[in-house]
Amino acid sequence: MVEPGESNHREQTWVTGGAWRRRRLSESDLRERILGTAVAMLTESGGLTVSMAHLNMEELIRIADVPRSSVYRAWGSKEAFYIELMERMVAPGPEGSYADDVVSIAHRVLDQNKQLLGTPQGRRAVLEEVVRSTVTQSFHGAARSLAWRSFTALAVAVPTLHDKDQQRILAAMGASHAGIIDQITDLYAELLMVVGMRMKAGFDLRTAIATGSATMDGLIRLSFTDPATVASRTLKPGLDGEPVEWELPPMAFMAILDAMIEPDPGFAE
Repeated sequence: MVEPGESNHREQTWVTGGAWRRRRLSESDLRERILGTAVAMLTESGGLTVSMAHLNMEELIRIADVPRSSVYRAWGSKEAFYIELMERMVAPGPEGSYADDVVSIAHRVLDQNKQLLGTPQGRRAVLEEVVRSTVTQSFHGAARSLAWRSFTALAVAVPTLHDKDQQRILAAMGASHAGIIDQITDLYAELLMVVGMRMKAGFDLRTAIATGSATMDGLIRLSFTDPATVASRTLKPGLDGEPVEWELPPMAFMAILDAMIEPDPGFAE
């Protein structure tokens, strides 16, 4: 149950961090206040949907504590505001993306298992453990991600927009997605060098990562309609030879990677 004043306090801290008094705002500050409040409201309600019908503009204006005319003064129209809000929703938040956690996990696995890198079998075990750990984290991180839910909604909504707005939103989505793919590609470039692998002729690592990412997106969607399949598990030998559990997403990613990589003949033991 919400205690008296609790909801109001939460709404206030979305925008002002508790310093709750009306003051004259610059144009840029006003835009940021309205956008920041809208993002907070959508975050609490689960992200974008195909339409913006669930964003209550009257409540937004009240919580942001700005004049009613502010949206039209800053953007010219409600539709223009919605387009900029869509752009904001697909951008990584200040806390970073789930890819940051993936990078940290991979480095931890490498640091903790350096003693295994002296043999081909050990390097293979380390490679598989990095894939198992990072893809599991990436899959569940994306499934929980507000940006991923917003991506999914926008993919449906974009064709309904005017051409200029379509291009603007597609550019924002492309930039955000490319940033994550580039980050993971850099990570796996480092990993393949450490474990003595290279890309096969005709393939490049970014293509492998993008293909794996598309597979993860498909599996997230499949989890809504066929959760039993996505929840399937298998056991494979781990770093110490004992069985460890593999979920379907890392198994799928490992299959994609194995199809595109090979031992590097120039690798120095």
